[in-house]
Amino acid sequence: MQVAQRNGERLMAIIEDILDFERLQNGLMSVVMARVDLDPVITRAIESAAALARDARVAVGSVETGLSVRADAARVEQVIVNLVSNAVKFSPKGASVGVRVSDQGRGVPEAQRELIFEPFRQTEASDARRHGGAGLGLAICRALVREQGGEIGVRDRVGGGSVFWFTLQPAPAEAPPPPPEGPPVR
Repeated sequence: MQVAQRNGERLMAIIEDILDFERLQNGLMSVVMARVDLDPVITRAIESAAALARDARVAVGSVETGLSVRADAARVEQVIVNLVSNAVKFSPKGASVGVRVSDQGRGVPEAQRELIFEPFRQTEASDARRHGGAGLGLAICRALVREQGGEIGVRDRVGGGSVFWFTLQPAPAEAPPPPPEGPPVR
């Protein structure tokens, strides 16, 4: 029963990715830009990936950023969940994933760093069978980040593995409160 349930959940995740990708390609996914404090978004994303990490025996850690950006909180969370889930899938048991997002997996060859953000692409043909997924997660991440005015990429991690990064626009400074109403002060 548990295997059937996990397989059903994995199939639903693939279907959701396909639907999200189609919505993005057709301009049907809404992005509502607002001031977003990143720390609670990161916390929710890590909680969403916790079961996958637990099953893979991979630790997921985070740091507080104290940053605010101009973005869509739900879409930023979706990007972080996709990146963390990918990092967990490609990390060996006992490894750790940090939200920045870095992993301790095999890394991404330089020649494939742009290709992996294309739909249905993975670094090796056997990855879809071994790690699951349809090869849409990173394409969705790139489309969502670009929709919010940012960029996304990957670089080598010192000691092996990869660091996926993305940028977003900083939140505008908060306006000072209006002056109190009342008689003019002399």
